[in-house]
Amino acid sequence: MYPFKKRKGKAKVFEPVISNTGFIGVSFVDTNDLTKESYPKKSKHLRISPQVMEQLMKWMASMFTAQNNPVFASCVYYKPLQIIGFVLSSTPYSEKEGKAYFLDYLRDYGYPIEYTDEMISNTGFRGAVFVDLSTNTPFTFEFEIGILTKLMPQMFEPIRNSLGKLGNYASVIYAPEQNKIGFVLSLKPFEKDEGVYYFLDWLEEKGLSKEKEYEETEQLSLFSDNI
Repeated sequence: MYPFKKRKGKAKVFEPVISNTGFIGVSFVDTNDLTKESYPKKSKHLRISPQVMEQLMKWMASMFTAQNNPVFASCVYYKPLQIIGFVLSSTPYSEKEGKAYFLDYLRDYGYPIEYTDEMISNTGFRGAVFVDLSTNTPFTFEFEIGILTKLMPQMFEPIRNSLGKLGNYASVIYAPEQNKIGFVLSLKPFEKDEGVYYFLDWLEEKGLSKEKEYEETEQLSLFSDNI
């Protein structure tokens, strides 16, 4: 019997097949661009995650609407109770109306929130999802990164299911090796793994993959594009 010898060279890599033809775009934030320098050691309020989540939701809504599959969404952060969440609707609504709907939603769950005179005329609200962070104060930079990379994907699951009923499909993808988290959108259903492959392929195609060096000096904290 001859001794076993390992072959030299790189192992053959089998590329995953992306069969879904309905993908319409990607939007992501590079966690390396969220600088810690301007963040205090401890903060009474969230400083980073609400803005990032709001931008991602607005981009998602604009992309689906541009494809004649209108959907409207936003992120609401209620500072007095340290509650953050998403609002989803099939018809347009103002920022104040979205917040009023969100607060009504919290009242239904027993939160002590005073009523206001803000009228809710929109009949297209599909629901909301929220998380209570009041026991996690004061906040730190590392905690807010955790909100984006760990909590946001969980929060988005109910929204993803509701989007599917509207004929829109989306998934939150976190690629830790790329230091990036974002949304993948499609007009057709897709598996989570397929969304990950598409996300990574998209980054490589745009020259934004971590392994690639590119000449651009300007880096955006939030990058989005349509395909």
